[in-house]
Amino acid sequence: MVIDGADIFNACRKGTEYLKANLKKELDVEEVAELIAQELDKASTPLIYGLSNLSQEAVGYALDIAEKVGARVDNETSLYHGHVLELLLRGELREVSLDWIKDNADVILYLFCDPLSTHPRHLSMYSYYPRGEKRQQGWEKDRKTVCIDAHQSSCGRVVNKYMKVEYAEISKFYTILSDAIAGSVPRPTKYVEQKEIINLVRLIKRAEDGVVIIGNEAVKDEELKPFLELKETLELKTTFSFSPLFLNANSRGVCTLMMERSGSINAIKYDGEWTKSEPIYKSGADLIIDLCGDVLFELPCNDAKIISLSPHPTLTTKLAHHSFPVAKLGLDEGGEIVRLDGKTVKIPQLYEDRPKSSEILKEVLSLL
Repeated sequence: MVIDGADIFNACRKGTEYLKANLKKELDVEEVAELIAQELDKASTPLIYGLSNLSQEAVGYALDIAEKVGARVDNETSLYHGHVLELLLRGELREVSLDWIKDNADVILYLFCDPLSTHPRHLSMYSYYPRGEKRQQGWEKDRKTVCIDAHQSSCGRVVNKYMKVEYAEISKFYTILSDAIAGSVPRPTKYVEQKEIINLVRLIKRAEDGVVIIGNEAVKDEELKPFLELKETLELKTTFSFSPLFLNANSRGVCTLMMERSGSINAIKYDGEWTKSEPIYKSGADLIIDLCGDVLFELPCNDAKIISLSPHPTLTTKLAHHSFPVAKLGLDEGGEIVRLDGKTVKIPQLYEDRPKSSEILKEVLSLL
């Protein structure tokens, strides 16, 4: 979007004339809020989706809006990460903080994740490179790292050991590893030899303070039961704890607020009271308010009317019926979020530019 009155740089003569002829007015918060409120009033099955890149304040407004209009609310944990987050928030997973990992972890298993690509500071500040209180020699001597994934990612190339496990064999691998830790002779998988599994079990059992970094492909519906068996074996037989790796800035914060209100982390509906509903991929909607997500990328076969609020171009912003550029959390919008390990942190606003999602949602709430 080009703002009316803005200076134009690095454009040729034709480009400058085109931009001047197509200048748009600055986005008006009240106009956007009024349009969203009108569409919500007309909709019979509205859905508010995304939320995981919003501040806690903005998420609270979105849930208040859902209560006003009787909307469903869902987020990406319906598609992935849901089981891990639910275990964490219910206190059923032995979890450690990022600071604990930095100071104590001597054996780290990266389970179906690539933090070097998705969260590079995870390795540089917490899990691999830094020297901690008990690990003064860091990755050079004090830490042993293993990446278990379906392909050798960037993380898989820097760790001490990479083990290839196809997605179709995840459940089988969890069962083999759990049985081996418990004392059984392990069976090989398609790409992992028996000797490699035996060496991995030795490393796990010798660990003083081990941790498993859980990626978004690690625990889906079909892997839940074998993962829980592996979790119980690790917690019973070893020192290992767990730490999640979510793809979005505030996935944990969104799920925390949703659980506080409804008892569920995703796929909820307000009809006088909060109840569990069908997830987005199983039931339709006639209106989707996509809040800093990308619903058409995750679920491309969708014929609902879509209003998108996003800080950057996505497939959804391109194809939505109404698309509005908004501030990005951590740049032109600040606020509180919940970190990967459950710690609440305040994100500062660096500069003033685009309208904030929290301001738009607050205005929508006042109009309903």
